[in-house]
Amino acid sequence: MNMTESVILTPKGEDELKNRAYKLNMKKRNVLILVQQPRTVQYIMDRAVFDAKELLEEIVALAKEGFLMLGGDAGSVDASASKSAEASRPASIPFDGNVSIREDIILSEARFLMVDYCVEVFKTSSTKFVDKLSACKTVEEFTQCAKEICDVTKSSYPDYTETFQAVLKEINQSAF
Repeated sequence: MNMTESVILTPKGEDELKNRAYKLNMKKRNVLILVQQPRTVQYIMDRAVFDAKELLEEIVALAKEGFLMLGGDAGSVDASASKSAEASRPASIPFDGNVSIREDIILSEARFLMVDYCVEVFKTSSTKFVDKLSACKTVEEFTQCAKEICDVTKSSYPDYTETFQAVLKEINQSAF
């Protein structure tokens, strides 16, 4: 697979992210979260927490299942298609910063999703949060860490608040 190939979320993929309509597993949903905007395969590989072979298999599977569309070279991603996809999305609800985590979440899955979010957003600065998340042994500790991540997102990365909300929603949906 060409690392500069573009990966685009389809309407079916958006439906899965918003509503868990197809009940995809954690790895597949994780890839979808990374592709909320058209991205290159390389971009996704640089930010995912699982190995390259697995990631490529997930991307191919998601494309075959219609959740993603593989395009040509990233430079050829049609800007108007991106704008129309953006226009078709409902206006986002302002994020009030309330981090509410259910008590019955699957903590290991929650840590995985939040670590992946941190790596995507904070890049090399994510180490501090990755270490804190890895040390979380209870939902209470995880919630406190998620609140810190939320505060940093709101103050320094406001364009990612919607992504943060999507991750929180997915974490809460992992509850038993």
